[in-house]
Amino acid sequence: MALADATDFGPYQAGALIGILKHQLKIGESYAVITGVAVGAINGYILSTFESYAIEDCIEFLKEFWFDLAKIEPYKLWKGGFVYGFFFERGIYDISPMENYLIEKFEGRTVVQHLTIAVTNILTGAFTTFTEHLGHDDMMKILQASISFSGVSPAIEFNDELFFSGNAIYENDVMAAINHCEALGYDEPDIVIDSIVGGSTELASFHPHVENSFGVMRRASELWKFYDTMHGVMRAKNGHPKVNFRYVIGPSFNMPSKFLPLQYTLTETKQLMDHGERDASRAIVNLLNYPEEELNRRLTHPTTIKYYNQER
Repeated sequence: MALADATDFGPYQAGALIGILKHQLKIGESYAVITGVAVGAINGYILSTFESYAIEDCIEFLKEFWFDLAKIEPYKLWKGGFVYGFFFERGIYDISPMENYLIEKFEGRTVVQHLTIAVTNILTGAFTTFTEHLGHDDMMKILQASISFSGVSPAIEFNDELFFSGNAIYENDVMAAINHCEALGYDEPDIVIDSIVGGSTELASFHPHVENSFGVMRRASELWKFYDTMHGVMRAKNGHPKVNFRYVIGPSFNMPSKFLPLQYTLTETKQLMDHGERDASRAIVNLLNYPEEELNRRLTHPTTIKYYNQER
């Protein structure tokens, strides 16, 4: 499972993940390798702390995490206010409430699945990954870095280096999931990738004969967003042509932009989580009940996300 940057849609991603987990519960399937970037690292970490036989507990914990987060203010102004934070701190806002929330929620939790989290090293500019081998306290530091966004909140110091969210470089680290599977001894045809991305997985139709210059500009923006969203999947597919890409799920509606990431009301959390679960259920139903139609759709898709092992 590759969980993309979910800066503006953490509860949506959790809902989509819940939709897949409910299906896995029915068929006796579970994930062996999980990767996450930015807020996707949070949902990925939660998933990685549950054994394959505890899917129901994982679903409940995902819900609890996001609904409890909606009850707090994850950011606060520095004592000197907004202007002080802008000029004299490494971030406009103090994110210590969110950091404390992570420590409290994840106290005593242990990673029991294979996990990779990617963050940005500010000093070197490297897209840096950390795995399940980190100790608990160090893992908390990396999770804090995953939700530290440039300019909004301070970078996290770890091992004499500074880190913030990996989404400054890549939105989705699908390659890490594949590489991790290969390191475990799996061949490409035996690897199945599911991914929850941060934008639409479909391009809307375009009718140039009825569009003016503003319509063309809007189309250019749509294309940029689409390929930015799908870059991680496309990059991994081109580099590993025999890997099976099964579910690639993204919001079926335009996601609202948040001035501050992670700040949701209870109503927004429920709506986003419900949307995510519905989109995941729809993707599963389409693949199981209409496989030929889904195959044809993928063959004509701009990024040609298609089956390489149709039986799987």
